[in-house]
Order: sequence, then C-alpha cells, then structure tokens
Amino acid sequence: MTSTASSRLVETSLRLVTLASIAGLLFSDAHAATQPFTQNSAQLPEGEYPSPPSRCKVNQVIALQRNGASGPGAELATSIQDTLAKIVGKSEYSRSEMKFLSNYTYKLGASGALLAHGTTQLKDLGVQFRKTYCGTGSISEKDCTNVWVASTSSPSQVDSAKAWSTGFMQGTGTSSPSPRIIAEGAHDNNTLAANCPNLASSVPIAQQQWRDVWTPAVLQRLQGGTNYGLNSTDIVNFAYMCALESLVTTELSPFCGLFLDTEWSYVEYDGDLGKYYNHAYGAPLARSQGVGYANELLTRLSGLLAFYAQRDQTQVNNTADADPSKFPLDRSVYIDFTSDDQLLAVMTLLGLFL
Repeated sequence: MTSTASSRLVETSLRLVTLASIAGLLFSDAHAATQPFTQNSAQLPEGEYPSPPSRCKVNQVIALQRNGASGPGAELATSIQDTLAKIVGKSEYSRSEMKFLSNYTYKLGASGALLAHGTTQLKDLGVQFRKTYCGTGSISEKDCTNVWVASTSSPSQVDSAKAWSTGFMQGTGTSSPSPRIIAEGAHDNNTLAANCPNLASSVPIAQQQWRDVWTPAVLQRLQGGTNYGLNSTDIVNFAYMCALESLVTTELSPFCGLFLDTEWSYVEYDGDLGKYYNHAYGAPLARSQGVGYANELLTRLSGLLAFYAQRDQTQVNNTADADPSKFPLDRSVYIDFTSDDQLLAVMTLLGLFL
C-alpha cells in the first residue's frame, strides 16, 4: 500500500471511531453521567476531532455512520408491550413511582423510525463534517459538493442519510445529494447490513448471568408484596422505556423513576454485554460480516476494484460495484449509513478499541 493509501486508511479509522460516538445530548451533563442508556442513549461526543499532523494532507475521507436516535423496532416493541401487559392498569401498586402505570398507554410504535432528535443529530453532524474537512486546505469545496452518500434500505438509516446530507450542504446553495439506497433483504448482497442468521453467539448466557446478579433486587423493590409476574427482561425493558420515551418527549420519562441512580451502571453493562458478545470481540465470527465493507474500503483507498471488491465472496454485490454509477471511485468524500451492529463488526475487523 502506498504512503498516501496508508494515511487514508488511518484517517478512515479515526473517522470510524469518532463517528460512532458523535451524537446530540438530550440531558444535562449531570443527568447523563448517572443515566447510561446503552445503545438507546443520546451520547456525549467523544471529544474534539484532532487535526492530522501538519506534514499530512487529507485528500480523501471515507466515513461509516450509524443512524440517529430512533424509536424501537418491531422485536423490541413487542417485548416492551409484553412487559407492559403485566403491569399496566392495576388498581394498586406497591410503590408510588409506579402509579403512572395505572392508566399508561404505549405510544412509541414499532417501526424503528428516526426521531426528531435523531434528525437534529445527523443535520448537526453534517454541518460539523463540512467544517472539519471542506475548504480548509484539505478537500476543496467542489470535491466536497461531489460527496457520495449510500445507505441500507432501513427507513431510519435512509432518513439519517438525508438529514446528514441536508446539514452537509447547508449554506452552499447546492441541493442535497440523494443517497444510493441498497436493499437489505435476506438474499441481498449488502456490505452495510449484518446478515448472518446462523452466526453463533454467547450473548444470551453472558447477559442472563449478569441479569441474575442485579435484577433480583429491582424485582423485589418494585413488586413488594404483589407478584406482577415480572422477570429480568421486564426490568431491562423498563430501562429502555426510560431512554426511548425521554428522547421522544424531550422530558424525563416516569420509567426512569423506577431505578436507583446506582443501578444505571448495571443497565449500561447489560448493554455492553449484548453488543460485545453478539457483534464484537466476544463473538469471534461477528467480524466476518465486515469483510465485504473492508474490501470496498480498500478498493476506494487504492482504486484497485479488481483486486479487492471484485474478489470478495462475502457480502459485496459484484455487479453493482462494477458500475461506476453505483460504486464510484473518483470521489473525495464518501459516507455510508449502517446499523450500530454492522458498525461494530467493521470496527472489530479493523482492530479498533483493542
């Protein structure tokens, strides 16, 4: 690999780290410190993105970005509603902080749609992205305007791509580019979508072992002398409702009051276990789902389509990648939108966070 390609790869890796962390902040710093909502959080930025060394020139930026804050998808929504069916509409509750459940109605849907907060996150990210890279002596405004945007067909990711593009083009007088939308069905080759139903995982064991440690105290406190039939999954769902409902309403959800401040670190670790053992270093084969994206990344860095992407036998759509209108190699700025799960697979394959 040439020195230029190597510097591009380092730049790409740094962008992967930074873009995984950047998001708007809904709550105050003090509240965020005690309320870690795992993958449902509106996270603090990791920090100011450092400029490259003065001897280096950024001539290409390749970013991999997850969607903004979104509502629950079908699987999580079903689980949450099963939990609520056990506890909503009771005549009496063992604790005062549970009384709101007597006439509670679930309103978060099940589509996983991008929330208003998520739209704002991605617009702001697009604005910041342009300030960082465009017209600053690295990438020209003209080359930035010719940005390539792609997304999986998930509505939240498509909407995130559009919001980012709006922010990126803000104030330029140029219309936002339409993202290339890549289908993510079970039989579609898509490097931005995790699709390996037979992938082995130890996450149910790891997570349940941890839940057996910390949820009994919460169950005992909330149920008191009344057995609502709650289990450890229900407790975690209450925590998810705290995060999701707070993001939707921009006010602190009453579900947050069901937990002690000290218990939020347990919720955070529960989420860490889920991601680590399902999509990252705890699942040795999870990184295999990032091979296709890595080959496309190397193709963009080197320009060698036949050597990388066209040799891939995993998730690359070889026909589409051979078409310059669907996989161009002449751009200075590329951004692809994917899920947090697939982002983890790519990060793990690249050896980040070791």
